[in-house]
Amino acid sequence: MFREAVTHSDYETARTTLVAHFQSRTGPKFHFGWEDREGIVAAIEDEQRRTTIHAAEEICQQVFRFRRMPPVRFEGDIDWAYRPEGNTDWTWDLNRHHFFVTLGRAYWYTGEEK
Repeated sequence: MFREAVTHSDYETARTTLVAHFQSRTGPKFHFGWEDREGIVAAIEDEQRRTTIHAAEEICQQVFRFRRMPPVRFEGDIDWAYRPEGNTDWTWDLNRHHFFVTLGRAYWYTGEEK
């Protein structure tokens, strides 16, 4: 049904079908599941968890730290083209979204959505 919808440019049906597939499938299973979280988190050192959670809290407040430069806080919308001191590399780091990993780890450690 998905392929047929895409072939006929019915992207809404394709999207709905694909979402339903991923929500209802039983396999393949990822390497670990939410039920494994407690044991995995217990293996992470406390200091590493605290550092990650603190960094994620800053990100949620739109504070970004890259390349050992002073932190940058965005009030309102994030300026994705911002170049502190003309530093293009900083802008590239922001737009690479590597901070998503930090947010994901903090969620895994705490189970708290923000």
